[in-house]
Amino acid sequence: MDVRDTLERVDELIAATESALRTEMGTATSCEIHKDGRVTGGMKYLEGKLIAFTRVRRVLTGAGAGGEAAAVLDELASWDAEWRLRTEVPNPSPPWVAYATGGLDAAKQVAALVAE
Repeated sequence: MDVRDTLERVDELIAATESALRTEMGTATSCEIHKDGRVTGGMKYLEGKLIAFTRVRRVLTGAGAGGEAAAVLDELASWDAEWRLRTEVPNPSPPWVAYATGGLDAAKQVAALVAE
């Protein structure tokens, strides 16, 4: 897939994730949700996805010609390391696991796009 097409698709993924995050949060801020003690796994998952898509977009934009795949694979490796850090510990924190899982899933999505 051409880098411009990939960037366009990533922009669509960012918009969809932002919309899903707004739906998840309603009119509350994340601080209000945490203060109320509400479960935030879905929100944290979407937050991880949004951060990953945004980071991947930035590395794609800055990658030199032909370097897009390597840049996305580096980002994928970073999210994989984050996921391992958050899950391979005694008593992992569910919000952090959700965040890292969202980021890893998003990085995998973009890696699949670049591989097309």
